[in-house]
Amino acid sequence: MPTLSAAVVEGERATFVEAIVRADQPHRVRLEPCFRGVIWPPRTEGRPAIGWDEHGLTTTVGVGSTAVGFATPASFDGPPVSIVRSEPLSDDLPVGVTAWLDRIESRLDAAERLAEAPDLRAAAEAVASVGGLAAVERLAGKLARDRRLAARLSIVPSRIQTRLEGVEIPTTEFARLAARPSETE
Repeated sequence: MPTLSAAVVEGERATFVEAIVRADQPHRVRLEPCFRGVIWPPRTEGRPAIGWDEHGLTTTVGVGSTAVGFATPASFDGPPVSIVRSEPLSDDLPVGVTAWLDRIESRLDAAERLAEAPDLRAAAEAVASVGGLAAVERLAGKLARDRRLAARLSIVPSRIQTRLEGVEIPTTEFARLAARPSETE
């Protein structure tokens, strides 16, 4: 089981979280902050680095130490980040396959937040967090493709297949709500 150690560096306008994940065998892990608030993941060409979303990181760690970090405007007491999910990986999976599985899990995390929104406000926030209604529709399309591929490939862990089969993004309802005139108009 991977272990995590983290340090916090307070800046004038941001708090920086530096974490080290140590593992004795390859794992796919999900890291999430232990506080409520915005996180600013590392970015590549203006987009969050692969595996990052607004709620944390899904990534593959190898044997040894893997460093990760992010910034936040929040200040907090207690541990800044934790491992919320960990799954050992077979040593024989190619790097490209594990990266693809990481991307699927990142899409699943976003889809599950959208599908589980308990009220209109939470749904609006979830839709905004993925980039709007068009991004939700693209996400639904990518998940449909992921389902088709996962059903044909034996390398997809059953836990991921179960999540793919169990999540349904209510895109039609989101579109209907977006088309409704605002009560303040």
